[in-house]
Amino acid sequence: MKKMSWPRLAVNKAVEFGNKNNVTCTVRNYADSVVQLIGQAAKWFQDRVSFRSVKKSTQRLEEAVVSCRGPERLEILIRWVLLLKRWRG
Repeated sequence: MKKMSWPRLAVNKAVEFGNKNNVTCTVRNYADSVVQLIGQAAKWFQDRVSFRSVKKSTQRLEEAVVSCRGPERLEILIRWVLLLKRWRG
């Protein structure tokens, strides 16, 4: 048998015992709030990882551009702009 998460278990127990009373609604609302909060935390974490990745990539680009001269530098900058446009969608 598959283990249930504690919010789902709490909701199921409330429905089993409450059957549309205030306790059921309260537990269900609480469980929904927990799930929403977890979703927001996951999104924040993903954004944070993306930010670090972009920051690191920008630093590498700056190092590459400083070390290159002339047409090579222009080619790197054009490639970087195209990648940024594709990344932004």
